[in-house]
Amino acid sequence: MVNLKLLKFLLFFVLLASLSVKAQNASYRILHLEMEGTSDVRMEMIVYCKKKKKITYEAKLAAVRTILYTGTGYGVFARPLMPDGEITTFQEHPYYLSNLYDYRLDDFIEYVDMASDYKKADKNQGTHFIVCVKALLLRRDLEKNNVITKMGL
Repeated sequence: MVNLKLLKFLLFFVLLASLSVKAQNASYRILHLEMEGTSDVRMEMIVYCKKKKKITYEAKLAAVRTILYTGTGYGVFARPLMPDGEITTFQEHPYYLSNLYDYRLDDFIEYVDMASDYKKADKNQGTHFIVCVKALLLRRDLEKNNVITKMGL
């Protein structure tokens, strides 16, 4: 019984560590947010990432995380879809978030445009991106997988 608890704890710790490693690859700053129609959110952002091969992935991840945990501040997606935060949500739904971040991220991205040349991250420069997230589709997927409750119920 003790070994099973220890195994569960270690598995949780490994999953949490992999989540925090992903969070440390890049940082970002949102410059502008706007709705495109009624279902998509367009973001302009500066992404600070030292690895050129991962910078587009990090821009997509930052955009989806903004919708999930921060919200846009106005409009239909003013509030975050998961207001409890990333760590709490990951504890409750580790399989869904791992799957989302590793395999399904592109399903919720309408387009990504690198609006400037790549600049290796330091405190004064980053790479400018424009990312459009299919926020309504993301919300419906979260509802379908019972990660959040359906709106209006």
